[in-house]
Amino acid sequence: MSTQSVALLTVAAALIGAGIHSDIVHRRISNRLNLLLTAAGFAANYWRFGADGLWQSAGGLGAGLAGMFLLYLAGALGAGDAKFMAAIGAWFDWSGSLTAFAAGALLAGAVAIVRLARSPHAALHAANMTLMMQKVASGKLFDADFASYQQFNRAGGSMPYGAFLGVGGLAVLALRLLGQGA
Repeated sequence: MSTQSVALLTVAAALIGAGIHSDIVHRRISNRLNLLLTAAGFAANYWRFGADGLWQSAGGLGAGLAGMFLLYLAGALGAGDAKFMAAIGAWFDWSGSLTAFAAGALLAGAVAIVRLARSPHAALHAANMTLMMQKVASGKLFDADFASYQQFNRAGGSMPYGAFLGVGGLAVLALRLLGQGA
């Protein structure tokens, strides 16, 4: 692995790791951290690709924000998670951002299944799942007051989704940097 790749992964790991920690411990990812992560992503892509890297970062940020914005409007996650995914997306082009999102979503889904299977609060989780299905079936998908992240978070039934997005983003970034030898 090149020195450049090690430097980029070190910076990304520190910033994304801070976001993961903050989401797990405080259930909040600060705007300052997201702004710093975004700026670092733009700088990293500029360093690697010149002016074209800025366009790649813009595409990655946009793709990360677009997908998460709909989930935020639906009340499925908090604004910090959406901004965190957009900031992670700034380290990629649009396709890398979507790949990082997919990796994080798959990881979150796998953990949710294990959590459901092992939980002593199966009734709470089943009720949450029922509410989510009712939300989709009723057409109230964008009603943030019905079966929302905030409701589940208050009841202790939510997961720190940003943490999974961070792990997915770091994994995809490491694979891309290792694969390209950049």
